[in-house]
Order: sequence, then structure tokens, then C-alpha cells
Amino acid sequence: MTEFSIGERLLLHLHKYRRVDPAEYFNIPWDLTQDGIAASLRISRAHASLELKKQRERGNVREDQVRIKGGKVKRKCYSLTHEGLEAARKVEAAAIDAGIDPDSLLDLKRQDPEVVFENLPEDDRFALGCACVFRMPVPMSVMPDHERSVIPTDVRGYTAVSRELASRYLEAFPEQAREWHAFAADYWTDQSPKEAFDGSDREMEMIYHLIGAGRTWEACKIIARRADDICSLDDRSLDEAIASVSKVKEDLRQDILPVQAEVCINQGWFDRAEGFAEAMSSFEGGDELGHAYRVRILEARGKHSEAETLASTIAASGNVLAALMLAEAHLEMGDVERAEREIADAEARMSRNNAPAAAQLLYDKALLALEKGERDDARRLAVKVGEAGSGRWKARSAALLARLDQRT
Repeated sequence: MTEFSIGERLLLHLHKYRRVDPAEYFNIPWDLTQDGIAASLRISRAHASLELKKQRERGNVREDQVRIKGGKVKRKCYSLTHEGLEAARKVEAAAIDAGIDPDSLLDLKRQDPEVVFENLPEDDRFALGCACVFRMPVPMSVMPDHERSVIPTDVRGYTAVSRELASRYLEAFPEQAREWHAFAADYWTDQSPKEAFDGSDREMEMIYHLIGAGRTWEACKIIARRADDICSLDDRSLDEAIASVSKVKEDLRQDILPVQAEVCINQGWFDRAEGFAEAMSSFEGGDELGHAYRVRILEARGKHSEAETLASTIAASGNVLAALMLAEAHLEMGDVERAEREIADAEARMSRNNAPAAAQLLYDKALLALEKGERDDARRLAVKVGEAGSGRWKARSAALLARLDQRT
């Protein structure tokens, strides 16, 4: 890659678009603008201007004023002249003779990440890494300052980093990735609205990047508050990040372990879900909760007879909290009639001083009313859930009320 000059790589870049006719006034790709060329060659816009001027003076490049595809205003675009085509073909032949794929001189995805990083200044390296960790396009204006156009962008001025490219760089530099995630986490933290843009949920992005930055305590505080929202999503990379958290403070384990088990069940990672169910024994009431999750895991694996045996064991144990947790599992699986019987039986056996079971009972009854279409009862009970106990129950109350609002 380093054996070829910027000017030669510029000719190769324009050669890729040799069939684009500048006469197609409204159909010119952004890659043929000065910004597009700078981004491809990973040089500054000013450097691209100088290289283009040299090539124009040599008669290799022509300049036209056109409208770029997807843009609203006229911009300068660049293409090869007949002489430029010949010069580009010579560069291409020289690369092939040297055993180098000409496309690899331009395509970041096909280059060795370590070689690319060795040839980038520190600021450019940091900026490219930050762009790679974002899970969606973000405005280039939020990227850290850097000298060269090292970040692929689109016509809107947003980052346009492919998942393939991002994965290669993140895998190659896991230690640096923590710093890049920290930058992204701070960006999302500074965004004021919950919905930042493009339908993204700011706090879900914060969780993902905080975990990537190793700031798990901050992430777990949000996970505990948004538990039901997280469990209702189908977000594989977020779920993988949440499931990867291994060190959770003792006072948060009862909120985080159920979320980890839930997302693993949703993604079909049943062995990992089983591990989180087993770890629930570390907090009060966790054994019963773990048994309820094991029933769900067995059901999800198609081991229905084993699930039924475990459910019967839970019912026969006389443990009211375990029975109510099992009822919740049956509600989530759509078995409303069975859940209703289990709730009624548990309520008849419950003592007045069983605070954890009381909160679970209110939640189950609210969820049951919601499933049966009894909206007023569901809303009344959901409010009581929020008044019943810890932050987890407040979050679950808010999630139930949100589901009711969605069905209006």
C-alpha cells in the first residue's frame, strides 16, 4: 500500500468510475467529489485539492460542475481524461506485477488493520476507531478532530462505516476499542432527548458503549431501570453486550441477572441463560426465580416433560414467590388460563408479611388483566406495582403502562 503515491491512488480511484459520464448531470456519485476522493484516499480535503490540481495540470483529470446523486446543490466532480485513463491503467498494471490487488489500495475493508493504523497519525487513528464503534451513522461533526479524511461518509455528511470494516478494526485493537467506546458513550450521554435521531434510543446506545468501555456499573444502573424495554427488543449486539457483563455489584444482581437470562433466552443462548439462572441463588429469592427461568429454558428447548416436572416441583414446594414467578413465565408463554389458576392458588396461600411475593402478585395480576383485555384493572394494578418496592418494580410498572398506552 505504501509503495504507491497519493497521486497514483487518486488515478486508481477515478478509474473505478471510468464509466460514469459527467454529462449525466443529476446522476454523479458523491465519490467523485473532492470530499469523496479525500475519504477514499484517507487524506485531508486540502491535500486532495492539491493532488487534483497536479493531475489537472498533467492533463489526467477534468473538472465539471454537476449535481451529485442525492444532493440538492451543484458541486465540482472529477473524472479521467483519455490521458488519465492510460496513466491509471499503467498504475493498475504495476500493482498487479507487484502482486498487489489494485482494489486493496483503496478499500479499507481489504487492508490489514495494523498496516493502516501504522500509517495513520494518532488523531486520525482515534477518529477512525470512534467511527467504527458507533452502531449507526452519526454526523461527521461529532467525530473527534483529525487531519485526514479517514472515515467513510455519505452524501449527508454522516459516517458510513460497514459492519465488516468495523468488526475487523475492533477485533484487531480490543484495548483501544475501550477508549473509542468511551467517546461514543459520552456522545450519547450528552444527547438531551431520549430519541436522538433516526429512531435510535439514546439509553440503549449508552448501555452498549458503556459496557464496551468497561464502565459496567454505569451501564447496569440503566439496565435495571430499563429492564422490560430491553427484554422486549430484538437487538442482538446489545444483548451480546449485556450478556458479556460478568462482574455485577451485589446490590444490582437481582435486577441484572434476570435481564441477562431473559436476553439469552430471546436469542436462543440457552446454556448462557442457564448459567445466569444458577447465579440467581446469590440473592434472596433468587433460587425461586432461577427455577422459574429454568422452566422457560426447558420449554424453549422443547423439553416439555422436563419443564412440566420442574413446574410441578415448584408448585408442590409451597413457595408462593416461586409459584408467582412461574405464573409470570406461563403468561409470557401465552398460557393465560394456567397462569390465572397459579396466581389464584398462590394468592390464597400468601402471608401478609411476604413483601417480595406481594410485589410479584401485583405484577402478575396486572399482566393477566392486560392479556385479558381488562384495561382499567390493568392500569390500576400497574400503578400499584410501581408503588410496591424497588426500582425494578417501578420500571416494570412504567413498561406495563406504556404497553397499555400503545393499545389505545
